[in-house]
Amino acid sequence: ITRDSVNLEDIKRRMKALDPLVSQTISRGGRIQLVFQNGLPKWLSSAPNNEGGIFEGSATAGERVWQSVPPSDYTKWQEVIRAFVHHFNNELDTKGNVYYVLGNEPESYWVGSEQEFHQYYKHFVLGALQADRNAKVGGINPASLLTDHFNKSNPQRTPDGRVTFASAPTDGGNPMIYNWLRFSASENLPVKVVTWHDYPAASPVPSRTANWVVDESNIRSWLSGFGYSGVELVLNDWPEWKPVENENDSEFQAAYV
Repeated sequence: ITRDSVNLEDIKRRMKALDPLVSQTISRGGRIQLVFQNGLPKWLSSAPNNEGGIFEGSATAGERVWQSVPPSDYTKWQEVIRAFVHHFNNELDTKGNVYYVLGNEPESYWVGSEQEFHQYYKHFVLGALQADRNAKVGGINPASLLTDHFNKSNPQRTPDGRVTFASAPTDGGNPMIYNWLRFSASENLPVKVVTWHDYPAASPVPSRTANWVVDESNIRSWLSGFGYSGVELVLNDWPEWKPVENENDSEFQAAYV
């Protein structure tokens, strides 16, 4: 919707393709997450001509540097988010059942610094709030709650045309979610939902020892320390990755979960 657009008006047209799915899901009691990552269009990219792949050597990865960098204009970035929230919260009247989440494993998909990612979130939120002061905004979906580095910093073009990156630790070596919450609190930015991944996230007996229980305790502690309350937690990805064939089959896995 965003990546392949030619301008803001094009985005507004494209997003309406989601209307039937969004409306049907909500009518059946479901909720929607719109996750924004690696979808920056060329007309808003700060590196529109950088066609380097962010996963060099992978035959299947199509993500390019130009779609994964900070925007060239944060005001226009705000307008993009404002358009999404206005459409789905106001025009479609989804009654607060759409969540707007920034980030999807940013340690591997964000070509920039941690500070730039924080600014990306700040203007993401500002755009959302311009459309709806109660918009459910949040993030940031690292591959692990304790992820403490960004892999795609300082892109450099090699003589043979490839792109290389440097890994940069987060500020203080803290989990990136912790630093993001700290930044959001310092800027008085709302956080309505915290999302993350866990690979693997085994569910042993007793169940209270599962990885996500420890994650929840950490997140709740951080939220409380930064003055946030009433925040939803959503663990988005958690495969078992067990080396036993039947446990990876869908019906067995579903029962096991």
